Amino acid sequence: MAKKNTPHKAEEKSGKKTAAMSAAKLIDRDLKPIEFGRIVALSDGVFAIALTLLVLDLALPIGAAGGDLFQELIARQAHFGAFAISLLFVGSAWWSHHHLFSMLQGVNGLLTAMNIFYLGLVALLPFVQGVLAAYPAEPLSYAVFAAVLAAIGTIDLVIFMYARSRGLLRSYVTERMSRIEILASAAFSLTFLFSIPLAYLIGPYVVLIWIVWPFVGLWIWEKL
Repeated sequence: MAKKNTPHKAEEKSGKKTAAMSAAKLIDRDLKPIEFGRIVALSDGVFAIALTLLVLDLALPIGAAGGDLFQELIARQAHFGAFAISLLFVGSAWWSHHHLFSMLQGVNGLLTAMNIFYLGLVALLPFVQGVLAAYPAEPLSYAVFAAVLAAIGTIDLVIFMYARSRGLLRSYVTERMSRIEILASAAFSLTFLFSIPLAYLIGPYVVLIWIVWPFVGLWIWEKL
């Protein structure tokens, strides 16, 4: 006499099948090192290109060779300032991204999609650097720069919290480390979010608040 599948057994079988499909879609850093490495390599490539594009805004205008070099350099001080600020935050974003991926055991499709969006925001930084250099007296240019940084910090936070909820973190990541990571990312995002309206009150001086954060971040990561 043939055995009938009970609803419980059918549900258990379906659950196992779903779990197996999820495991197949997961890119584990130990089981699929090449695939995991490609995601990291793509991320590092975007950061490298963003860093390279930052310096292109420093080109002297056409005809500068025939003028006073010192005066031409002084005239482009806003470009040098925007470059320094952007360099600081591209480097800071790379370090944060590197730290985040060092804590991941694996990635799935949704986390990969969020990472692509994160990299898209990083790719915007050379553009907002150009806006900041071209309009150094405009509060809107600082607000746009702050908005992009706030979005980068927010996506960083969302990726970490998603990985934590899905069990995608490595075994050495403790609850204390998770709390510090969440608080640091949230504080970064909120600081730049609040600096958007602040830019209309104090203008370029909002940069003084920004430049503190990369050093605060390094201090926090040293405590992890």
